Amino acid sequence: MSATLTVELPEDVRSTLGKAAREDGVSEKVFAVRALQDYLFLRRFRKLRTEMISQSEKTYSDARIFAIVS
Repeated sequence: MSATLTVELPEDVRSTLGKAAREDGVSEKVFAVRALQDYLFLRRFRKLRTEMISQSEKTYSDARIFAIVS
């Protein structure tokens, strides 16, 4: 299932998006979806890391947290 999201981009962002998509050999749509997925994963990772550190006396490495969220 998919949904449509319309986003107004500043011209410099649109230009950079187009260039990056061409360099990767994908459409702007595919590039934007992948970029958003990457950002949301990193956001989840950082949030979980912060929660784990605040709730534990243990020290968690980024690799351990990555294994948990993957």
